[in-house]
Amino acid sequence: MTISNIIGAVNVGIIGMGKMGEAIAKGLLKAKRYKIFFHEINRERIEEIMAKYSQVKFLTLEQLVDTSQIIILAVKPQDLSQVLGKVNSVQKKEKLFISICAGISTSYLAQRLPRARIVRIMPNMGALVGNAYSAITPGKKATPNDIKLVKEMFSTIGKVDVISEDLMDAVTALSGSGPGYLGYFLNALIEAGEEIGLGENSREMVLSCLVSTARIVQELNISPEQLVTMVASKGGTTEACLSLWTESNFKQLVKDGVNKALGRAKELER
Repeated sequence: MTISNIIGAVNVGIIGMGKMGEAIAKGLLKAKRYKIFFHEINRERIEEIMAKYSQVKFLTLEQLVDTSQIIILAVKPQDLSQVLGKVNSVQKKEKLFISICAGISTSYLAQRLPRARIVRIMPNMGALVGNAYSAITPGKKATPNDIKLVKEMFSTIGKVDVISEDLMDAVTALSGSGPGYLGYFLNALIEAGEEIGLGENSREMVLSCLVSTARIVQELNISPEQLVTMVASKGGTTEACLSLWTESNFKQLVKDGVNKALGRAKELER
């Protein structure tokens, strides 16, 4: 019987309950179709999660693998090998495994978990507020129903696209790391505002600009370049700033940074 044909709640086990694991659990709980179990080795984190979510149950690794119909691997990549060894030793039936571990290929996971159907996914930190972008790529044994279910699950925390695995490193470099890039830029703008006398108001102004800019581009269906043209009148203040950035080759610096991130993602790939 496929997962999609199951009547009632679907048992989902999450191994590793960090920020992303928690965000996924939170989204799934809102959907009210899933029973959530988790395994975590940090005792303080276990107690924190159980205090925040009465519907989420802690299980030993063996109990989680046995009970769950779908298992989400949400541990740090450096911890994954040990976890996979333990999972494989207790797994008795074929199950669907979803990996959010950066740099870990479906072929590597299939080799370590021969009784698993694998789907790899790269969500970003937007998951923390239910507004993630997630790219998924199926392993060789994953069924169309598996892909449909993973899309359904991760749509609870944002937008989901299916991509080919050879693009996953690029997704990691742009979307996965993207919130960090924007955070860095936001911090620079906030500091600039503070230095010209705006004080604590600078943060609110910059965050308001970020949200409204994204909405303008999206809701008016215009390009970022068109928005720049709308704002930057000739001889005005916006043009004064952008002229300096253009002279400093700012756009190329951004592209070089993303390419460096891509190179690192490829180095980490297993």
